[in-house]
Amino acid sequence: MAKNSSVHLNPVCKMKVEVLLAFVLVLALAGCPGRQQTKGVMEIKELGFSMKLPSGWKQGRPTVKRGKKYKAEQGGHYCFESETEGYPFGSVMNLSFEGWTSLDEFVSNPMCFHGRLLSKTYRDVSGFEAIEIVGEGFGEKRKPVKGMHLYVQKGNQVILISFRSLKQDFEEYEPQFRECLNSVRIAEEQAVPGE
Repeated sequence: MAKNSSVHLNPVCKMKVEVLLAFVLVLALAGCPGRQQTKGVMEIKELGFSMKLPSGWKQGRPTVKRGKKYKAEQGGHYCFESETEGYPFGSVMNLSFEGWTSLDEFVSNPMCFHGRLLSKTYRDVSGFEAIEIVGEGFGEKRKPVKGMHLYVQKGNQVILISFRSLKQDFEEYEPQFRECLNSVRIAEEQAVPGE
C-alpha cells in the first residue's frame, strides 16, 4: 500500500505559512526598500533637487550602447521619453557661479546660453533666485531644436534644468516641460555638524 505523501498542518501553522508566503510575494513585487525610484519624480540628492517628470518619462543618463541614446538609472542627471530617440529630453547640470556678480549676467553670457532667446522670465524657486529662458537653436546633427531652461542660483552654484525637443514638436511638449519646471524643488544646504 502506498503511503500518502501529503503533509497536514494544524490550522495555526497553516496560517503562519500563508502569511509568510504573502509577505514574500509582496516583497518580491514591491522590490527592496531604498533601491526603488520614486515613480514620476526625478531626484538628485547631492543637489537637493527634485522635480516631477512628464508621464511615462524615465530618469537616467546617456549611453553609447548600440541603438540606445539613454539608460534608465536612479540618480541620473537626464530624463527622457524614449531610450532610443535623442529628442525630447531633459537634463540637470550643476554649474559654478564663482566670478559672476548676478544671475542675469551669468545667463546673458554666450557660454551659458547660446541660441536665439525667445523669452526671459524672472522667478523664485524654493526661495532661490531663478531665471527661465525659452530659446531655439541647433542640436544633434544640426537639427532645429527649441527648449526651456531654468537657471537657479544656489550659493556659489547654478542648477540648470533644461528640456529640449525638436522645434516642430515643441508646442506639443511645452505644457509638460512647463509643468515639470513649475514642480522643481531645491532644498537648503544642510548644516554640517561642528561648524
